[in-house]
Amino acid sequence: MKFRPIHIIIFLLGLIVISSPTCEDPDDRENAYVKENGETITDEQVVFQTKDKMIRSLKEEFGANFLSDNHLRAFEQRAKEKILDFADYTSIYSNKEYDKSFRKQARRMMLNLFADKNAKINFSFVDSQRVNDYTLPNFMDEIYTAEYNALGLNIGKIEIAEPLHLQENTTYEGSVKFSQQLYGITLSDTVLINSGVGYFEIIAIRVDKKFGTDSLQVWEVLLGDLR
Repeated sequence: MKFRPIHIIIFLLGLIVISSPTCEDPDDRENAYVKENGETITDEQVVFQTKDKMIRSLKEEFGANFLSDNHLRAFEQRAKEKILDFADYTSIYSNKEYDKSFRKQARRMMLNLFADKNAKINFSFVDSQRVNDYTLPNFMDEIYTAEYNALGLNIGKIEIAEPLHLQENTTYEGSVKFSQQLYGITLSDTVLINSGVGYFEIIAIRVDKKFGTDSLQVWEVLLGDLR
């Protein structure tokens, strides 16, 4: 899995939070230095100033009431990455050689890609002419118990079918078009189950995020129904 930019930001914030001094840390005065204006500043102050600056930056970039065109285009690219994540988690969760706890973690991560945990998934495990309507949990049960040792979901060209646009409920909605091939993998063979074109709804909404002891309401793009 690739680390996404927001994951790196969250990781850095976590490091900042856990890096506060303990009783075993040296005296702050030993770590103090003088700035150009003559002000004395300690490492601890630098840490908290850096944290505050990052929080302010996050508020400005992700906490606005409405999204700019640049942010909308960036979220559309993030949605494309989440479709690739969806394919990765499908392959991991279906793989019977993996430990159950690892597969359950993949299930949780897949659920976190969606705005609605009961999103509709139109998919076929037989052929492209027989598409079944699943809820997301039903779809995941299907891939977990598939007759194959594992499933391989390959995603081809991904493009924006409908750009994100503002809805009356202050969310942004759009759709992404992509090509896909689903393979059934056994110990002796790999079978193409079906192939075709899919459309994922994408939704940008405001969600609560924890950053250390701070909580911010930020924009996040999530997947909707798959048709």
